[in-house]
Amino acid sequence: MALAGKTSIVLGTLLFAAGVFAACAGDGVDNGDNASGTGGKSTSGSGGSSSSSGSGGSSSSSGSGGSSSSSGSGGSSSSSGSGGSSGSSTGGITTVGGFHSSGTYKGYFWTSADSKAPGTGTSTITPADFSVTPKICASGTAAKVPSDTAYSTHWGTLVGWNLSQAEMPPNDPVKVALTGTISVGISGATVPSGLRIKVAVGGVDYCAPLTSGSNTVPVSSLKKECWLTGGATYGGEPVDAVAIQVTTNTTSATPFDFCVTSMSIQ
Repeated sequence: MALAGKTSIVLGTLLFAAGVFAACAGDGVDNGDNASGTGGKSTSGSGGSSSSSGSGGSSSSSGSGGSSSSSGSGGSSSSSGSGGSSGSSTGGITTVGGFHSSGTYKGYFWTSADSKAPGTGTSTITPADFSVTPKICASGTAAKVPSDTAYSTHWGTLVGWNLSQAEMPPNDPVKVALTGTISVGISGATVPSGLRIKVAVGGVDYCAPLTSGSNTVPVSSLKKECWLTGGATYGGEPVDAVAIQVTTNTTSATPFDFCVTSMSIQ
Protein backbone atom coordinates (compact mmCIF):
# COMPACT_ATOMS: atom_id res chain seq x y z
CA MET A 1 0.00 0.00 0.00
CA ALA A 2 2.84 2.44 0.82
CA LEU A 3 4.51 1.72 -2.54
CA ALA A 4 1.25 2.25 -4.43
CA GLY A 5 0.74 5.59 -2.66
CA LYS A 6 4.22 6.82 -3.62
CA THR A 7 3.65 5.73 -7.26
CA SER A 8 0.40 7.73 -7.40
CA ILE A 9 2.14 10.84 -6.08
CA VAL A 10 4.91 10.57 -8.73
CA LEU A 11 2.42 10.05 -11.56
CA GLY A 12 0.32 12.97 -10.34
CA THR A 13 3.39 15.22 -10.33
CA LEU A 14 4.33 14.21 -13.91
CA LEU A 15 0.81 14.79 -15.18
CA PHE A 16 0.70 18.23 -13.55
CA ALA A 17 4.02 19.19 -15.18
CA ALA A 18 2.77 18.00 -18.58
CA GLY A 19 -0.37 20.05 -18.16
CA VAL A 20 1.64 23.19 -17.41
CA PHE A 21 3.79 22.71 -20.54
CA ALA A 22 0.74 22.18 -22.74
CA ALA A 23 -0.87 25.33 -21.37
CA CYS A 24 2.25 27.37 -22.17
CA ALA A 25 2.60 26.09 -25.73
CA GLY A 26 -1.03 26.13 -26.79
CA ASP A 27 -2.74 23.61 -29.06
CA GLY A 28 -3.61 25.80 -32.02
CA VAL A 29 -7.24 24.72 -32.22
CA ASP A 30 -9.16 27.04 -34.51
CA ASN A 31 -12.22 28.39 -32.81
CA GLY A 32 -11.90 32.15 -33.02
CA ASP A 33 -13.13 34.62 -35.59
CA ASN A 34 -11.41 37.96 -36.17
CA ALA A 35 -9.75 37.62 -32.80
CA SER A 36 -6.62 36.13 -31.41
CA GLY A 37 -6.96 34.01 -28.34
CA THR A 38 -5.64 30.82 -26.95
CA GLY A 39 -6.61 28.52 -29.75
CA GLY A 40 -8.11 31.08 -32.10
CA LYS A 41 -7.74 31.30 -35.84
CA SER A 42 -7.49 33.79 -38.63
CA THR A 43 -9.02 33.40 -42.05
CA SER A 44 -9.94 35.62 -44.93
CA GLY A 45 -11.73 34.95 -48.19
CA SER A 46 -11.91 36.91 -51.41
CA GLY A 47 -15.06 38.55 -50.15
CA GLY A 48 -13.67 39.42 -46.76
CA SER A 49 -11.56 37.97 -44.01
CA SER A 50 -11.51 36.82 -40.45
CA SER A 51 -8.41 36.50 -38.37
CA SER A 52 -7.34 34.94 -35.16
CA SER A 53 -4.35 33.32 -33.65
CA GLY A 54 -3.67 30.74 -31.03
CA SER A 55 -1.43 30.90 -28.03
CA GLY A 56 1.18 28.60 -29.39
CA GLY A 57 -0.15 27.80 -32.71
CA SER A 58 -3.47 28.58 -34.23
CA SER A 59 -4.52 29.67 -37.62
CA SER A 60 -5.04 32.63 -39.78
CA SER A 61 -5.89 32.51 -43.45
CA SER A 62 -6.90 34.61 -46.36
CA GLY A 63 -8.27 33.68 -49.76
CA SER A 64 -8.12 36.76 -51.96
CA GLY A 65 -8.52 35.31 -55.38
CA GLY A 66 -5.00 34.24 -55.39
CA SER A 67 -3.02 31.98 -53.22
CA SER A 68 -2.56 30.73 -49.73
CA SER A 69 0.29 30.56 -47.28
CA SER A 70 1.22 28.24 -44.54
CA SER A 71 3.81 27.55 -41.99
CA GLY A 72 4.63 24.74 -39.71
CA SER A 73 5.69 24.05 -36.24
CA GLY A 74 9.08 24.85 -37.33
CA GLY A 75 11.41 21.94 -37.73
CA SER A 76 13.94 20.67 -40.10
CA SER A 77 14.00 17.52 -42.17
CA SER A 78 15.40 15.65 -39.23
CA SER A 79 12.89 16.77 -36.66
CA SER A 80 9.15 16.87 -36.31
CA GLY A 81 6.79 18.77 -34.07
CA SER A 82 3.51 17.80 -32.58
CA GLY A 83 1.95 18.33 -35.98
CA GLY A 84 4.49 16.26 -37.87
CA SER A 85 7.57 17.01 -39.93
CA SER A 86 8.08 20.43 -41.44
CA GLY A 87 9.67 19.17 -44.66
CA SER A 88 13.24 19.40 -45.89
CA SER A 89 13.86 23.14 -45.40
CA THR A 90 16.08 24.26 -42.53
CA GLY A 91 17.40 27.52 -41.12
CA GLY A 92 14.26 29.01 -39.64
CA ILE A 93 14.10 31.26 -36.60
CA THR A 94 15.00 29.27 -33.49
CA THR A 95 12.38 29.56 -30.75
CA VAL A 96 11.38 27.87 -27.53
CA GLY A 97 7.94 26.42 -28.12
CA GLY A 98 7.30 28.93 -30.92
CA PHE A 99 7.68 32.05 -28.75
CA HIS A 100 9.36 35.02 -30.46
CA SER A 101 9.94 38.68 -29.63
CA SER A 102 10.99 41.78 -31.55
CA GLY A 103 11.11 45.08 -29.69
CA THR A 104 7.76 45.60 -27.99
CA TYR A 105 6.09 42.85 -30.03
CA LYS A 106 6.11 39.32 -28.65
CA GLY A 107 4.05 36.17 -28.86
CA TYR A 108 3.78 32.65 -30.24
CA PHE A 109 4.04 31.53 -33.87
CA TRP A 110 1.19 29.32 -35.13
CA THR A 111 -0.07 27.69 -38.32
CA SER A 112 -3.44 27.32 -40.00
CA ALA A 113 -5.05 25.89 -43.12
CA ASP A 114 -8.45 26.16 -44.78
CA SER A 115 -9.04 22.47 -44.01
CA LYS A 116 -8.97 23.02 -40.23
CA ALA A 117 -12.38 22.89 -38.55
CA PRO A 118 -14.73 24.54 -39.19
CA GLY A 119 -13.14 25.03 -42.62
CA THR A 120 -14.14 23.02 -45.69
CA GLY A 121 -11.01 23.48 -47.83
CA THR A 122 -8.40 20.81 -48.54
CA SER A 123 -5.09 22.65 -48.06
CA THR A 124 -2.54 21.07 -45.72
CA ILE A 125 0.31 22.35 -43.53
CA THR A 126 2.75 20.81 -41.09
CA PRO A 127 3.55 21.10 -38.34
CA ALA A 128 0.26 21.81 -36.58
CA ASP A 129 2.07 24.11 -34.13
CA PHE A 130 5.56 24.90 -32.84
CA SER A 131 5.25 23.50 -29.33
CA VAL A 132 7.95 20.88 -29.92
CA THR A 133 10.18 21.77 -32.86
CA PRO A 134 12.21 24.98 -32.42
CA LYS A 135 12.55 26.10 -36.04
CA ILE A 136 9.83 28.16 -37.76
CA CYS A 137 9.61 26.05 -40.91
CA ALA A 138 6.53 24.67 -42.67
CA SER A 139 5.52 22.51 -45.59
CA GLY A 140 2.34 21.37 -47.26
CA THR A 141 0.06 22.16 -50.16
CA ALA A 142 -2.32 25.02 -50.84
CA ALA A 143 -5.10 23.21 -52.67
CA LYS A 144 -6.53 24.24 -56.02
CA VAL A 145 -9.64 26.41 -55.72
CA PRO A 146 -12.59 24.58 -57.33
CA SER A 147 -14.25 27.75 -58.68
CA ASP A 148 -13.95 31.54 -58.73
CA THR A 149 -16.58 31.77 -55.99
CA ALA A 150 -14.80 29.40 -53.57
CA TYR A 151 -11.89 31.53 -52.34
CA SER A 152 -13.62 32.26 -49.03
CA THR A 153 -13.43 28.55 -48.13
CA HIS A 154 -10.25 27.65 -50.06
CA TRP A 155 -7.81 30.34 -48.95
CA GLY A 156 -4.75 28.18 -48.40
CA THR A 157 -2.47 28.20 -45.37
CA LEU A 158 -0.90 30.61 -42.89
CA VAL A 159 2.09 30.96 -40.61
CA GLY A 160 1.22 33.62 -38.06
CA TRP A 161 2.84 35.41 -35.16
CA ASN A 162 0.91 36.89 -32.24
CA LEU A 163 2.03 40.46 -31.53
CA SER A 164 1.08 40.95 -27.89
CA GLN A 165 1.07 37.75 -25.85
CA ALA A 166 2.78 36.69 -22.65
CA GLU A 167 4.99 33.62 -22.69
CA MET A 168 3.35 32.00 -19.68
CA PRO A 169 -0.39 31.52 -19.02
CA PRO A 170 -2.77 33.16 -18.63
CA ASN A 171 -1.64 34.47 -22.00
CA ASP A 172 -4.48 35.12 -24.40
CA PRO A 173 -3.20 37.31 -27.27
CA VAL A 174 -4.11 41.00 -27.09
CA LYS A 175 -4.72 43.36 -30.01
CA VAL A 176 -2.16 46.12 -30.47
CA ALA A 177 -1.53 48.91 -32.99
CA LEU A 178 1.05 47.94 -35.61
CA THR A 179 3.60 50.60 -36.58
CA GLY A 180 7.00 50.82 -38.24
CA THR A 181 8.44 48.36 -40.75
CA ILE A 182 8.04 44.58 -40.94
CA SER A 183 11.20 42.71 -41.99
CA VAL A 184 10.68 39.10 -43.06
CA GLY A 185 13.16 36.54 -44.37
CA ILE A 186 11.94 33.53 -46.36
CA SER A 187 14.04 30.63 -47.67
CA GLY A 188 13.63 26.95 -48.40
CA ALA A 189 13.40 24.11 -50.87
CA THR A 190 10.06 25.28 -52.29
CA VAL A 191 9.15 28.93 -51.83
CA PRO A 192 6.00 29.48 -53.91
CA SER A 193 4.99 32.60 -55.76
CA GLY A 194 2.02 34.49 -54.39
CA LEU A 195 3.19 34.75 -50.78
CA ARG A 196 1.74 37.62 -48.75
CA ILE A 197 2.21 39.28 -45.38
CA LYS A 198 -1.15 40.25 -43.88
CA VAL A 199 -3.08 41.55 -40.93
CA ALA A 200 -6.84 41.44 -40.46
CA VAL A 201 -9.00 44.33 -39.27
CA GLY A 202 -12.67 43.62 -38.65
CA GLY A 203 -12.62 40.64 -41.00
CA VAL A 204 -10.82 42.53 -43.80
CA ASP A 205 -7.30 41.73 -44.98
CA TYR A 206 -4.58 44.36 -45.33
CA CYS A 207 -1.61 42.81 -47.10
CA ALA A 208 1.49 43.11 -49.28
CA PRO A 209 3.41 40.62 -51.45
CA LEU A 210 6.42 38.63 -50.22
CA THR A 211 9.17 36.85 -52.14
CA SER A 212 11.99 34.46 -51.33
CA GLY A 213 14.84 36.20 -49.53
CA SER A 214 14.72 39.38 -47.45
CA ASN A 215 11.55 41.47 -47.49
CA THR A 216 11.09 44.94 -46.01
CA VAL A 217 7.44 45.96 -45.72
CA PRO A 218 6.54 49.35 -44.23
CA VAL A 219 3.28 49.02 -42.33
CA SER A 220 2.03 52.00 -44.36
CA SER A 221 2.32 49.85 -47.52
CA LEU A 222 -0.25 47.28 -46.35
CA LYS A 223 -3.31 47.68 -48.57
CA LYS A 224 -6.89 46.54 -48.13
CA GLU A 225 -7.40 43.36 -50.19
CA CYS A 226 -4.04 43.86 -51.91
CA TRP A 227 -4.90 41.44 -54.72
CA LEU A 228 -7.18 44.21 -56.01
CA THR A 229 -6.13 47.70 -57.08
CA GLY A 230 -6.95 50.93 -55.26
CA GLY A 231 -7.28 49.44 -51.77
CA ALA A 232 -7.19 51.68 -48.72
CA THR A 233 -4.02 51.83 -46.62
CA TYR A 234 -3.87 50.15 -43.21
CA GLY A 235 -4.49 52.89 -40.69
CA GLY A 236 -2.88 51.51 -37.55
CA GLU A 237 -5.97 49.81 -36.16
CA PRO A 238 -5.27 47.25 -33.38
CA VAL A 239 -4.54 43.74 -34.66
CA ASP A 240 -3.66 40.52 -32.89
CA ALA A 241 -1.18 38.99 -35.33
CA VAL A 242 0.70 39.20 -38.59
CA ALA A 243 0.66 36.19 -40.90
CA ILE A 244 2.45 34.83 -43.97
CA GLN A 245 -0.05 33.44 -46.42
CA VAL A 246 0.48 30.95 -49.23
CA THR A 247 -2.32 31.93 -51.58
CA THR A 248 -4.48 29.68 -53.75
CA ASN A 249 -5.61 29.76 -57.38
CA THR A 250 -8.04 28.02 -59.75
CA THR A 251 -5.29 26.56 -61.96
CA SER A 252 -3.34 24.14 -59.81
CA ALA A 253 -2.35 23.17 -56.27
CA THR A 254 0.62 25.01 -54.76
CA PRO A 255 3.19 22.92 -52.84
CA PHE A 256 5.48 24.72 -50.39
CA ASP A 257 8.39 23.96 -48.09
CA PHE A 258 10.07 26.99 -46.52
CA CYS A 259 11.38 28.54 -43.33
CA VAL A 260 10.87 31.96 -41.80
CA THR A 261 14.50 32.96 -41.29
CA SER A 262 13.77 36.33 -39.70
CA MET A 263 10.79 38.32 -38.45
CA SER A 264 11.11 41.76 -36.86
CA ILE A 265 9.07 44.95 -36.54
CA GLN A 266 10.86 48.23 -35.95
